Amino acid sequence: MAHMRLMARLCWSLDAHRWAISASNIFAAALFVCGCVGFFWPALYVVSVTLFLLGSLLFLLSALGGALLEHGPST
Repeated sequence: MAHMRLMARLCWSLDAHRWAISASNIFAAALFVCGCVGFFWPALYVVSVTLFLLGSLLFLLSALGGALLEHGPST
């Protein structure tokens, strides 16, 4: 039974990491597009910086959550 819980934790952690990487790629693409269009509309730089910060925060929180799941106390 403990083996099943460990596998469930590991699979959930891997899914969280995959989702965070996908979200990070989406935010990076949005940052690139906003940077390119920003030459024509400078206010878009604020949006691109906000997207970059949100993407970075999301990635770090997901990585922290995955690390806590993998190395946290077992119940």
